Amino acid sequence: MHRIKRVLNVILMLGAILLMFSLFVPFRSHTGGGPNTRAEATAYNLKNSISAYFTEYSEYPLRSPDIDITVDTRNRLMNILMGSDAERGDEGRNSRGIAFYFDRVAKVMKDGRFYKGISPDENGGGILWDTWGNPYHVRLDTNFDSKLDDPESPGTTLPESIAVWSASKDGNFDTWEDNVKTW
Repeated sequence: MHRIKRVLNVILMLGAILLMFSLFVPFRSHTGGGPNTRAEATAYNLKNSISAYFTEYSEYPLRSPDIDITVDTRNRLMNILMGSDAERGDEGRNSRGIAFYFDRVAKVMKDGRFYKGISPDENGGGILWDTWGNPYHVRLDTNFDSKLDDPESPGTTLPESIAVWSASKDGNFDTWEDNVKTW
């Protein structure tokens, strides 16, 4: 009887492992793990870090009370989200110096540009680069009307408070067929 229980436990464990494996493999093969997947994951991580900042401070990292703002991931936004020395203290936008965003150090392309991560600066901030060596664009609902002007379809709105997008391989933010976006 004891041996039968042991065999049944082993069979159940193997069944559970096979089930988990079968769920994982199709997802992984579907996403492919290519450049768009990396860029999309980074865009969503950035969006989540801005949400975490908002939860902590009850405001967005950058502000403009009358209109929604669009910025890129060059210094100021990333310095705030990374808790750089320049943004700490009473005068900074991240007074507690909390690191809401972190990523790997960016690689250097043959032409000297950076890609796939952060090019850090000496103050603990930096610039976030997509897979193709471009900064991301970010639109924030800083007027708190619970919508954003849709950058892809001018004249329409998105029911979003934060939108992040990448120009993708062609490097052109105006060609939307290939852009990576969070909406």
